[in-house]
Amino acid sequence: MAKYGRNFQSPQVKIESEDDVGEIEYNPAQLTYNDIVLLHLRKVNLVSVVEFRGGFYTTVTTKSGDEKQVYIPDTRDTYCNAVHQLALLLRPKFDEEMSKKWEKFKEKIKTLQQEFVDYTEMNESVILGEAYYDKPNEKVKLEEYKQKRLKLYLWLFGALALVIEAKSFSDSKGVNLIWGQLDESYDTEKWWELLRKSRQSSTKSLEKKDA
Repeated sequence: MAKYGRNFQSPQVKIESEDDVGEIEYNPAQLTYNDIVLLHLRKVNLVSVVEFRGGFYTTVTTKSGDEKQVYIPDTRDTYCNAVHQLALLLRPKFDEEMSKKWEKFKEKIKTLQQEFVDYTEMNESVILGEAYYDKPNEKVKLEEYKQKRLKLYLWLFGALALVIEAKSFSDSKGVNLIWGQLDESYDTEKWWELLRKSRQSSTKSLEKKDA
C-alpha cells in the first residue's frame, strides 16, 4: 500500500468550487513543479467526467431580460487540450519508452489532421472552426476526425498516468488534489493497477492499426 508524505509539501491553494476549477487562489512563489502537475491533473480529471459531445449555441436570458446566444464549447476539444498541456508539463520526465510513444502520438495526430484538411475543399493548412464546414459530407468528416482525435488523447492520458505513477506524483498528501480526500486505507497501488489494465486494450488497438 502506498504511503503518503514523501518529502512533499501540499501547495498553498484554495479551490472554492469543483464546478469552477479555474477559480484557484494560490501563492505562485510556494508552488513546486509537482504542485503544478497535480493541479493540472485534477483539472483534467474534472473535464473528463462529463459527456463528450460537440459544441453548440444556445439562447440564454440575461438579468435584464434580454436574450443572447452563447456558445457551449465542445467537451472533446476541452479534454484534448487539457491532456495535451499535461503532456507538455510532463515532457521533461519522459523516459526513452515514453518519448517514443509521444513521438508516435504526434505523428498520428498530424496524419489525422492532414487527412481531414485534404478531404475538405477549404484551401487551408489547419482545421478551422465548425462553422466553416457547411457541407453535409464535411460535417460528417469533421465529426469523425474529432472522435478519432478523442480516442488518441484518451490513449495518451493512459500513458501519462503511468509516467505520473513512476515519478511518484500521486504518492503524497497532495493526492487529494486529484481524486479527493483519501483515508489511510485507500490502496493507491491497486487503483493504478486497474488503470493500467483498462488502458492496455487501447494500446494494443493502436498498435494493431499500425500493423
